[in-house]
Amino acid sequence: MQKELFLQKEKSVFYSERVLTTVAYVLRKNMTATEVNRSLGNLNKKINFLPCFLTLPDKCLQNDPPDFEDGLLYEISLHHQLDYFITSNTKDFKGIQV
Repeated sequence: MQKELFLQKEKSVFYSERVLTTVAYVLRKNMTATEVNRSLGNLNKKINFLPCFLTLPDKCLQNDPPDFEDGLLYEISLHHQLDYFITSNTKDFKGIQV
């Protein structure tokens, strides 16, 4: 029943600065700067951008994360009150209680 409710709800997808710069770096290996810029513009039309505020890196460091980058992305998602956080690095998030 929970899964059915999840599938029926409208969803929004978000990303942060770090994801945007990583995508740009990866694309740049096989694309011209113009193509990368066009692709990033298209991405911005389809996925919502979440800014990282000045206090979030310090908040992340207070939790002493095993991986700062993932910890910061998690803090950004908490700050913006997102319902879900998707990562392939589950080992660093095993101890998190929601």
